[in-house]
Amino acid sequence: MLYIFCALYDEAKPFIEKYNLSGNSEFHHYRVFTDWDGDDHGEGKILTITGSGILKAAMAVTEICTRVPPARYDRLLNVGIAGSADEGTEIGDTFLVNRIIDDMTKKEYYPDIVYNPGVREKTLCTVATPGYFRDCLTDMEGAGIYAAGEKFFSADRMIFVKAVSDVGSTENVTRELMGKCTDALLKATEGMIEKNECMLSSERSPEERVEQLAEDMRLSVTMKESMKQLFRFMILEGQDVSELIDKVYRENDMPVTSKIEGKRIYDGIYETVFSYLR
Repeated sequence: MLYIFCALYDEAKPFIEKYNLSGNSEFHHYRVFTDWDGDDHGEGKILTITGSGILKAAMAVTEICTRVPPARYDRLLNVGIAGSADEGTEIGDTFLVNRIIDDMTKKEYYPDIVYNPGVREKTLCTVATPGYFRDCLTDMEGAGIYAAGEKFFSADRMIFVKAVSDVGSTENVTRELMGKCTDALLKATEGMIEKNECMLSSERSPEERVEQLAEDMRLSVTMKESMKQLFRFMILEGQDVSELIDKVYRENDMPVTSKIEGKRIYDGIYETVFSYLR
């Protein structure tokens, strides 16, 4: 699953709309949006609006990740606006953060960037009150999100992307400019999110992927156990389970909207598996 944290609703809005996230009433302290209901989180997304400030950000990450514990292959994404004092930096410029400095404690954090789709990298300084530093973006949440996030995620599973909303002064920040920044954030992170989903799927064990497939097909308990047995046969025969599962997802609109559709897909899987075993 992908855990997305934003300080403000305006930062979150493009992601809510792009990924069809809905408000989740299970969470009372924060505005939370997800693409899942109940306990079946699977490969979904959970977006939390933390509010401004390092403490609020850290508290939000701690509560969400405690209530919905990340699995070993899940990732954290922090997207938001930032200030800059660097000449030549323009509003809407986006950066992938490779270093975070807590201006109050002077502690430094280093996200381990394993994938960059061509976004420029820069240091981020988290401040208690709006301010600017040379050669460094500034925000009010990043260090808090990292400090809390490292209790749940390794450094290579935390991604921070910032768009410049103001250069040297907050006086000219308008809703229109905010929209430009958030659109830039969405564009910059689409490739990262897509890559994350591919990596998430590839890192899951075959058994975990079969379990998720059964949920997405809305199978009954009996049919689920039958399908899991079919895939066990494939594993024992040395067949590539992941390849078949990928094929099912490519060729069908998942998750299905009816059990009849799930039964149709199940019948196709049954025939395919036995064609492997003949």
